Amino acid sequence: AIHSTFWHNNYGEPMSRGCVNARPEDAKWVFRWTLPTVPYDPGDATVTWPGGTTVEVVEN
Repeated sequence: AIHSTFWHNNYGEPMSRGCVNARPEDAKWVFRWTLPTVPYDPGDATVTWPGGTTVEVVEN
């Protein structure tokens, strides 16, 4: 899962069991860039969509 975190500043360090933590402004960019469109309403959204969005993580 990719989600925002506001409770730490250790981005790039393992913090959980596989989630990708992002600064809130970065998470907002990711979710506005992907399809299906995520509603602007606060809260959780679950959307079933065949294929999903491929995310490639490149470690430099």
